[in-house]
Order: sequence, then C-alpha cells, then structure tokens
Amino acid sequence: MTAPTDSSPTSPEEVPAHFDRAFNGADADAVLAVFDETPTMRMTDGRVVEADRSQLRAAFAQMLSVRPHIRNEVRRGLRCDDLALVVMDWTVTVHDPEGRERVDRGTATQVMKRQADGSWRLKISNPLGVAGAAGVPARRASPDAHARHPGAGRRLRVNRRVGDASLYVEDRGAGELALVFLHYRGGTHRTWDRVTSRLAHSFRCVAYDMHGWGQSGAADGGYSMSDLADEAAALIRQLGLTRYVLVGHSMGGKVAQLLASRRPAGLAGLVLVAPAAPTPTHFPEDARQQQIHAYDNRETVLQTITFLSARTPAPDVVEQIVADSLSGAPGAKLAWPTAGILEDLSSEVSRIAVPTLVLAGERDRLDSVEQHRREIIARIPNARLEIVADSGHLVPIDEPAALARAIADFGAQVPA
Repeated sequence: MTAPTDSSPTSPEEVPAHFDRAFNGADADAVLAVFDETPTMRMTDGRVVEADRSQLRAAFAQMLSVRPHIRNEVRRGLRCDDLALVVMDWTVTVHDPEGRERVDRGTATQVMKRQADGSWRLKISNPLGVAGAAGVPARRASPDAHARHPGAGRRLRVNRRVGDASLYVEDRGAGELALVFLHYRGGTHRTWDRVTSRLAHSFRCVAYDMHGWGQSGAADGGYSMSDLADEAAALIRQLGLTRYVLVGHSMGGKVAQLLASRRPAGLAGLVLVAPAAPTPTHFPEDARQQQIHAYDNRETVLQTITFLSARTPAPDVVEQIVADSLSGAPGAKLAWPTAGILEDLSSEVSRIAVPTLVLAGERDRLDSVEQHRREIIARIPNARLEIVADSGHLVPIDEPAALARAIADFGAQVPA
C-alpha cells in the first residue's frame, strides 16, 4: 500500500474539513477530488446522483456559482475495516443578489471509504434536513406579503421522470394561469430566476432544465426541436396544467413555436423572447465554428456572454451563466448549432392559433429586430412585436424587470 500524500485525509474525520476548504474555495474539481471514484450523493433537491462524476461536478459547479460558505462539524465517527460512518452538523451561509444573508443548518450522515493509498474519501453523502441551502435562496417575503398574495412564497424544486430523462423542475408562485419557461442553449432554469421572482405573486411559474442541461440528465433520445417539444408537452401533462402560456427564449423560443403549432390543450398564449427563427439559419463557417465551440470552456463562455449581452452582468450572474453553460452534455451543446438551428418550421408556425408576443432586444447582435419582423411576425398569425430597450440577446439577464412587466401585461390580457 502506498502512503497518502500530505494533502490527503488520513482519517475519515478529516474528510469534512477537506471538503469545506474545496467548497469554500469555489473549486468544483477540488470538491470532486474529495469523493471516491464511484460516489453516491443525495442532492439538496432530493435527487440521487450515483457513480456519475460528471453530473456530480456539474451540480457542484452550479451550487458554487452563488459562492456559498459551508462549515461542517463532526459529531461522531464509527469505523469498520475500510468503511466509516461520520455524523456531522453543517451550516451553509449564502447571500442573495441584494446582499442579504441566509443561514441554513442541518445534519448529514456520510460514509467514507479508505483508498488503496491509505487516504480516506467520501463514498456516500446523505445531507439530512437540507432545505435548499446550497441553491439560490428564495427571497423571504414578509407575512403581510404572503397574506396579500397566497401561494407567492411557494417554491418547489423537484426532479421528474419525463420519457427516458430525469428533468429538474422549479415550480414557484401561484395563480390560475401558469407560465412555462423554456431556456436558451447554454441556459438552465436559473436563466429565468430574476424574471420568475417578479411574477410569482400573480402566476404559477414553471422553469426547468431541458434534458442534457443543468441538473437534468442526458436522454437516450435526440435533441431535435420535435424531441424538445415532446419533452415540454409531457412535462406539462405531468404537472396537470390546464391553462398556461409558453415563454421561450432563443432556442427555447423555437421549441415553443413548434409546440404551440400543435395546438395543445390548455395553451392560452405564447411569449417569444429573442426567439430563434422558425426558418433555417445559416452562418458563415467561422461564425458557425464559434457557435459550436461557444461552451467549450470558461474563456469561450465569457466571450459568448460579451457577444450576447448588452453589458457585462454582475459577477455572480456571470458565474451562474458560466456554470450553466458548462453543464451541458456534449450532445446537447452540439445539437443546436449543427442541426436544430437548421430545422425548417416555417409551415408549422402558421398554425399557431393563440395570442403571441415577440420580445426583441434593442441591441441584440444575434437575432435583430428586423429579423424578428421578417421571419416571425410575418409568419405567425396575430403576433405582435415589442422591443426591449437597452437589451441584447440575453433579455432575461439584461432586462429582467422589463421582461417580467411585459409578460405580466400579456398574461393579464390572455383570454380566459
């Protein structure tokens, strides 16, 4: 047996301290190094990740994007040969975008395993008592606010099996009309956080990670527009939504157009946010290569943010976008620039029969206002265009307040 390195935990009780240093250093790779090669972990949303280190790393990268601070204190450890059970108390501190602090506490039971070199690693993690501590915290409304808006503080984070994929879904707010949010290529449900937080007092807001992105698993099936529209429709049926508006951004906008063209039961309206055109989009080869490699690494993501956004987002938002963009499965990243963007839905979208609002970023360098007029407004019956001032392509990031107002106004006018 080889000797452990100086930096390796030499007892199971030392593992939590190593985890804390890596976690508080916002280093997802260092956090992953604390784990055994075949780990099992129950995530804060109740989802179990087993023997999938890439999925575990993506989950930690997403957690670390909001720069939480954790402290673990070991209460007791029990050993049996090469395994040990460690019970510990944890405290997680996070700050919301307005700088307000939230502290969550709980107890965790961890199984540690001795490695071939004599060091110890985390084998099974079971954080008992977790209440969303490591995710973006929901804003705590006052009791009066909850009395005025029943259900406004409701926020559920769940995983749902849809087809052959496990989809991460965030379901918040309350209202007779639901809003279903579809993110862009490179985004996740978190793309909409600053929008849904403003809408949850009046509407039920459902945002989810398409398969292959964020905290959703990759599926055996493909990533065609039809595949993604089928997935959204199946999720809506599972949730039992009887009256809803689809809100799709960029790639999610093209998916929403296809789903709306099928005239599903309960669809009351369609909001397209800087949507991709229903017609095939062809780029010069250099631009096509840039799209293909936009989410290869942190540097390419930062370059993509500079192009897509009208201004540099706040540092915590930048880190969120980086984590979300890098979370994509290889097939999910590649499908849009090589296939989805080339699909022709022009004949389908003429069948859309619900009120449609198209919101275009005034400073969008990817999909211009004129392109929206030519390719979308001209093709979808009863569609109208509004321009979001001072916004680039990432409208939910650049102008979340203006976007939320436009969606709320549209929702208020949707026929019952």
